[in-house]
Amino acid sequence: MTELFISLGAIILIVALIAIARYTNSKVILWVTRGLSIALFGLFTFMLFQDDVISDILVGGVKIDPDEFTVIPNFMSDVELAWINILRWLNTLSVLVAMVAPWLKVKTLNNIMCFVAPIVFILDIIFFRLHLMAISGPEYSLTSASSIVLAIEIAIMGVLAGYFLYKKIAERDWENIGKQLGIMYAILPFMLLSVFPQNFLFNFVGNAGGEAESFSLVHRWWIYLAIIVPVLITIAFRKTSEEVRRTVLIWLSFAGFSQFFYTYEFPLSAEGLPLHLCHTAIVLVMIAYIFKCKPVFYFTYFVNVIGALLAIVMPETSNMITTEDSLHFWFNHWYAFFVPILGITLKYFPRPNFKMMRGAIYIFTIYLVAIAFLNGIINADPNNSVDYFYVYENFIVGKFEFLRSIKDGFVLEFACGEGVAKVFWLYDIIIWVAYVFMMFITWLVYSYCYKISDHYAELYALNKIDVLGIRELKKQMNGRKITEPIDLKGIDMIKFEHFSKRYGSAKNYSVKDFNLEVKAGEVFGFLGHNGSGKSTTIKSLVGIHSITEGTITVCGYDVEKQPLQAKKMIGYVSDNHAVYEHLTGREYINYVADLYEVSEADRTARMNKYVEMFNLQDAIDREIKGYSHGMKQKVMVISSLIHNPKVWVLDEPLTGLDPTSAYQIKKCMTEHAKQGNIVFFSSHVIEVVEKICDRIAIIKKGEMQGVYDLKELREKDVSLEELYLGNTGAQDE
Repeated sequence: MTELFISLGAIILIVALIAIARYTNSKVILWVTRGLSIALFGLFTFMLFQDDVISDILVGGVKIDPDEFTVIPNFMSDVELAWINILRWLNTLSVLVAMVAPWLKVKTLNNIMCFVAPIVFILDIIFFRLHLMAISGPEYSLTSASSIVLAIEIAIMGVLAGYFLYKKIAERDWENIGKQLGIMYAILPFMLLSVFPQNFLFNFVGNAGGEAESFSLVHRWWIYLAIIVPVLITIAFRKTSEEVRRTVLIWLSFAGFSQFFYTYEFPLSAEGLPLHLCHTAIVLVMIAYIFKCKPVFYFTYFVNVIGALLAIVMPETSNMITTEDSLHFWFNHWYAFFVPILGITLKYFPRPNFKMMRGAIYIFTIYLVAIAFLNGIINADPNNSVDYFYVYENFIVGKFEFLRSIKDGFVLEFACGEGVAKVFWLYDIIIWVAYVFMMFITWLVYSYCYKISDHYAELYALNKIDVLGIRELKKQMNGRKITEPIDLKGIDMIKFEHFSKRYGSAKNYSVKDFNLEVKAGEVFGFLGHNGSGKSTTIKSLVGIHSITEGTITVCGYDVEKQPLQAKKMIGYVSDNHAVYEHLTGREYINYVADLYEVSEADRTARMNKYVEMFNLQDAIDREIKGYSHGMKQKVMVISSLIHNPKVWVLDEPLTGLDPTSAYQIKKCMTEHAKQGNIVFFSSHVIEVVEKICDRIAIIKKGEMQGVYDLKELREKDVSLEELYLGNTGAQDE
């Protein structure tokens, strides 16, 4: 009869939900389903606090004395025991999904509600009495609180399952249904493992498996899993949508909640209150993820994670791993350890800064002071025995014996009821200092891990870009080697084709639709006022900056698609004179020569030539940090010419140089072009440009203003200075 009432009640509520969905707006049905999910959470929590007799059942008998391991004949067959374990496991999964599905728009949750939860609901009704037997034994009562609450819980789960199934049918959400179900069945095993029944192993193998302590093999495996699981979760979900990542975190926090309260009984005793640091983490993490509460999250991230890690390394359990107590300990501390970490690795919360660390220390200080006094007050009653955060009894003292005299020697005592409350104030301060120190160590570890993560993420991204670029390049080369010039018609020139550059998310372009060809044998001047786009263009040409739009080719090589080959063609003198100042001039030039794979004979001949030309014989073997500005510029010029580049690019090369040094560099530029190479340089000095350039280009506000042949300008008696000022505007100077 009870099963019939559950079924009829569920059917009536499903019909009511469908009616609400059909005849009201979407917000009403949304909040009705969310209200049911909240009610379901309350019912589920109530059931967690019930003392289930199934926790003591063994295959072939019932354990009634934990110490003597006495058994009496079982009231369940082995098949019934196995089946009810599986059904309760599936029921926990379905109920938890029903709690979160109305709040999250994720296909997998919806599909579980449509294709798994209805089946579990039907099975729950069929085997309802077996459920009650697992809770209360063979003499269960249909009118007990646990029986009534379980019936309502099953009914509400069934109602939500029925509504989700109706919604899927009504919306005809069958597109890619095979793929949807494939993803669901792939994820289900991991969701089931997260809510693994803690009595399951004991029911079938008893007290077995060894103890997880003192870094035994079993203990080490628990530690390995605590590290491996979050890594696997991060890899699996790091590239999914924010909603999916949020769902993963909320699911784990709910799973942690269900696992933590699995062994608790109502009403809670003082010892059972979730005030231990790792216990508070389970509740706080759930609050942080549901409400996206940053202060709560960063407290768990900096404080609870350390506590959980210490508990994992120094476990306070000596039970065999198959026992309910042992599994409860490990599930609790696993979730407290890695669920907060996943909040950062899955990018749900931003990486913390020092302000957040400081806030966590403040909250921890308040927590420790409160716990110190609460321990004393509760333990003043001889009938109570609690040790929240292990600052009252001797768990920590037993591992660090030198603290015993400090703990016992500095005690604050005050009357409390009929007893005396004790606060071990100096011992508590030492614990606070040690814990805050560990928080800072953790901060450093986190920071180091961030750097490693960023480094490999960048390498992965660059490698992916390279792979895609090589594939595209191979198609474009049409059978030719990718080390050959992509543009065979441009092997003796620099070519800009519709080149544009925009930095980051800036709305305006620094350079827009720039087109230019510079041929071999030319000394080409590039003019424009500060901020006109000269340096941006040059840095894109030499590969320092990326290209937003268009292409740049150097001697036929595409700067973006063939960067290595293009850079081998270029010698570059920057405008900032950046060199390794702890090297000597000769060491620095040799370093650059090694990069360009210049032979020993060629580098020696060229170095001797330019060292003598620039009169650096006395300085070449001294550290560069002692060089003047002009001497540093000369070393940069020599290093840029050491591989005899086809294209020599100079950005404001004469700025700040004395007349002699400027003359020597101008002479080098002219000679290099006469050898059939390209010299491309920017300058503000009109007189220099007029004397050594063959052609010039003028750029203004990122746009090409014109390309001019200086010989033709002279023939037309056009002043380059007037032309330049006319294009850039006298006010720009």
